[in-house]
Amino acid sequence: MEKLLTILTPTHNRGKYLGDIFKVLQQQTNQNFEWMIVDDGSTDNTKEIVESFIESNKLRIRYFYKENGGKHTAVNYGLKYISTKLTVILDSDDTFTNDAVEVIEKTYNENKNEENICGFTFLRQRKNGELFGKAFPREGRYNFSKWRLSKISTDERCDVFYSEIMKQYPFSEYEGEKYKIYW
Repeated sequence: MEKLLTILTPTHNRGKYLGDIFKVLQQQTNQNFEWMIVDDGSTDNTKEIVESFIESNKLRIRYFYKENGGKHTAVNYGLKYISTKLTVILDSDDTFTNDAVEVIEKTYNENKNEENICGFTFLRQRKNGELFGKAFPREGRYNFSKWRLSKISTDERCDVFYSEIMKQYPFSEYEGEKYKIYW
């Protein structure tokens, strides 16, 4: 049976953090996901750590290794191999609540017949339980490009996208460039 969600973790030399994600993902109240790890040219023990996760056979995990090119290239690389309806990017130092996948699936099921939706956004939480940023507008819906891309909301959020939309609009090749400031 095909899973609903891909949890995409781009990583570079952050193997020491992956164990925390592995533990949290095993504790999900809903296992309707696969974990995709795209290793962006790590030189630490990331590969061996991920192989031990795969050998444990506790989660559906897909691992890809690519030459270092930055987070945006790792995400774009992973997008080519995603076949699930939804995708969320979970960085190697991020975490989920134990019911995160359950909440994502519930939200999807409540809205899957709606038009003009590219995904869902949830508040993020620090490991100590404190929320990042401000709550959403009361109506519960907002225009992503207006709020996020126009910098009305710059708080960290957990964005879950329809995978096909992400594939149509991958990260720009310029995402990884540093901007120069001229005085």
